[in-house]
This record gives sequence, structure tokens and C-alpha cells, in this order.
Amino acid sequence: MFCYVAVTWWSQTTYKTVGKKLQRLQRLASLYISGAVRTTPTAALEIVLVITPLLVYVKQEAMAACNRLKSGAQRVFTNCGHTLIYLHLSDIIPISRMRCDKITTFTCIFGNNYVVKTPSREEWENNTVRLYDNAGCFTDGSRSLSHTGAGFITILKENKFFLPLKTLSSVYQAEMYATLQCTKSDDFRRRHNNSLAICTDSQAALKALSCAKVTSSLVLETMAALRVLAIFNSVRLLWVPGHTGIPGNEIADRLAKQA
Repeated sequence: MFCYVAVTWWSQTTYKTVGKKLQRLQRLASLYISGAVRTTPTAALEIVLVITPLLVYVKQEAMAACNRLKSGAQRVFTNCGHTLIYLHLSDIIPISRMRCDKITTFTCIFGNNYVVKTPSREEWENNTVRLYDNAGCFTDGSRSLSHTGAGFITILKENKFFLPLKTLSSVYQAEMYATLQCTKSDDFRRRHNNSLAICTDSQAALKALSCAKVTSSLVLETMAALRVLAIFNSVRLLWVPGHTGIPGNEIADRLAKQA
């Protein structure tokens, strides 16, 4: 409770008078908790009780709140006043300077001209799902401790692509990025009046691409690419169960892990 909304008042702790008051407050609480004699140094009390100095803790809480607000695109930070906490955060954690995938104002898209279908696992196992399209691909994403990758393979020409995404992307982002790159591939972009199929084992990606409310810039870009592709073609996105021996999905999975 003491550090409530610390992101707005943390700058006051830079004043010596405020800093001394906070130190006295923590010392008083530490003495009551530990039962130590009054002459015990404050630093010793903090070590014994494993307590972070209050000045440091307030700044930590302010940075954590700053990072949450930035990740949610809920606040605009400037270079003055209490918003200077963002500069401190970016100096200590350079990765926080990365662009956020979340868009500030969500977009609503109705009436997509492509189709999203989720056949059951039994339909795939019984071989009742037919890929009769003129062109198609299997996409997949993978993440390990060392890297994240995406990959896709075209069905007819069997062109294979793997896309390294380093360590910061999630599996969901890798899956979506694979769908985006498949949509932009030469084998798809040059087609007209064809039936095209994109198979992915990510239900989350398919739900995002069929949802009217869009809050992710990556999803928005993928939806835009699909809508352009579907102007002159019949485009459908299919869910395929992962790790069930379906050749196209297994190859895409290996490509994603290889990236």
C-alpha cells in the first residue's frame, strides 16, 4: 500500500529530506520487527531481515509500473517530471526500448473475405480433410531457451522456409509471423482465381485472425495481407493437430526448430 501509484511520485524520493524520512520510517519498522537494540545500524537490520532499502524499493515499483503501462500502450512518456522513470528503465534494461506489438487504439474489422475453419482431430486422423486447393502451405512456430523460430512449407512445390526470430518472440508471435510470411510468399502473391489453403496448428492464431477486435499490430498486418490475397483468390485457413504424424505439419515443425 505504501508504494501505491509510485510511478507518479517516485521523483520526490530524490530530495534529501524525503529520503531521510523514508529511511527513518524503515528503520523504525525494522527495529520493531527484529526487536534489536536502538543502536543497531540500519544497514545491518536490512541485511538480517532481508529487506530492500525503501528508496530502492520505491524506484523498483515505479519501474515495474512503467513497464506495465508501456507494454499495454496505456501511457505516453516524456523526458521531464516523473515520466523520467522510463529513461532510467531503458538504461538499466535496454530490451525495454523495443517496440510493443500492442496497438494504442484497437481496430474492429468485420466481414473478412477469407475463411477460417477448424476441422476436428478425428477428421484429420480419418483423412476426411481434403486439400484440393491450387496451392497451400503448412506453417508452424517454435520456441526454446536459446531461440524462437518460424517455418512453413508449400504443399505442391515443397518449397521450405525457416525464419529465425532470436529469443524475444513468443510461440504465438512465431506462429502468426509464419502465417504472414506464407501469405506474402511468391507462390501465393502471383496467383489469381485460385484456391489457397494455409494450415496451422495454432488455434490461438486462427481465433485472432477471425476475431473482429484487433489489438496486435502483427495480427492486423497479417489480416491485411490475407484480405489483399483474398481479393483475387479463395483463401481458407485450416487448423491441423500438431505432432500427429501429418507430413506437412511435421516438416513445418522441424523448420521452425531449425530456424
